[in-house]
Amino acid sequence: MQPVRRRGVRAGAGRASRQGPAWPALPGLRFAGAAAGRRAGTAGTGPRAAGRTPRPAGGGGTGRRRALVPPLRCGAGERARGAAGGPGRLCRRQLRPDRAGACAGIPRRRPRRLRPAAAPALAHRPAAGVLRRSARAPVDQPACGPSRQRAPLVRARSGPALSLQAGKTRRDHARSRRPRHRRGAAGTPVCRRNVPESATPMLTPEELATTKDYILRRTKSLDQALLPLGDPAGKDVLVFGCGLGNEILWCARRQARSALGIDLGTPRQEALNAVMADEGYAGFPYAIHECNVHDLALDHPGRYDLIVSNGVFEHVSDLKGVLNAMRALLRPGGRIAIYADGLWFSAIGGHLGKYNWEHLWMTPQAIKEQFPERWHAYMNNLNRMTAADFLQALRDVGALVLQFHVRSDPYLPKLAPLMAQIQARQQVSPTDLSITSIGCELCFLEHL
Repeated sequence: MQPVRRRGVRAGAGRASRQGPAWPALPGLRFAGAAAGRRAGTAGTGPRAAGRTPRPAGGGGTGRRRALVPPLRCGAGERARGAAGGPGRLCRRQLRPDRAGACAGIPRRRPRRLRPAAAPALAHRPAAGVLRRSARAPVDQPACGPSRQRAPLVRARSGPALSLQAGKTRRDHARSRRPRHRRGAAGTPVCRRNVPESATPMLTPEELATTKDYILRRTKSLDQALLPLGDPAGKDVLVFGCGLGNEILWCARRQARSALGIDLGTPRQEALNAVMADEGYAGFPYAIHECNVHDLALDHPGRYDLIVSNGVFEHVSDLKGVLNAMRALLRPGGRIAIYADGLWFSAIGGHLGKYNWEHLWMTPQAIKEQFPERWHAYMNNLNRMTAADFLQALRDVGALVLQFHVRSDPYLPKLAPLMAQIQARQQVSPTDLSITSIGCELCFLEHL
């Protein structure tokens, strides 16, 4: 009768005493795998094995070897033993230290993820990307409070579109923040999302009178600064950095066809509307709104005959980007008129308004202490531009320079006593200190 072969034990392993020295028994360890009988039962079974010392699994050499694991009897082995009382089947598993007597596979399987319960069937499903609130916090109830945590926003697969504004997707929210335009009576785009005047506090009569005087005073100097660079008569004009609207009043006086002013600040039109009405330009097609020139170039390319900028480019951080956006906004034959006053190394370059060149010879601590209300603008809203930097930007974008004017600093006689203090803190050329403003007329090859 043939001997019964069991897993992990080779039949005939008892002949090991007649064929060679047996591997010494190690308490609590065994060889795992189908080759356990060849390794544990004998040290060698043929002439090639004579004099060779067997090695445990994983000790190197060729062939498939497995690591030593402690023996463990499982339920299957106990049932296999039966009434005969023989040895149970050895199981290749390890005992978990936190659960005595239990078997856990190595490596352990990750727990199966449980999918959330499906939402109830509805007559409609929201579009992909709709944000809805969890069912734990309905929209009509407050989602936060002393005893309730705010329910998280989850991406809806089904269910009603319960976003921060009911029925709107994330794309709708992005579109609502984007400035939109419509065609005005004279063909100029007018912003649909102008900030209503009721949203900002109304100016007092004293503030309104002061602002009107400022607009009128600043408009007088535009004939000298901008008119030689570009005449707005009969043209659709874009004012880059309109502020309170001085250039729009100037365009109306010079008989422009229409004017659109854009600025990154919140528009305040009470004073401008009052001035336009007082001077008889209430019917002039104009608009002011908060807008980025890059967005305007994407939405309305090739719309303007003239782009004017007065006292803005010394605050622009991306000179080449703005010039390229203006290039896309021009019609064939269009022009760009730029006047930048108060360059960084001029006497008024710091825009502090108290001393000459104070931003070059004073320490930052002294500037912050003496001008706390201007400190933020001084550190963040000035680009430190020189005339050479502006010319280099024009070269990089390939602009055609039709006119270029440089104005010397009127405070040059007072520079000599301060030169030693300035050079102690700044590495600057006297040439840059002598230029206070630049003016130019530009176009591109496609606009000739």
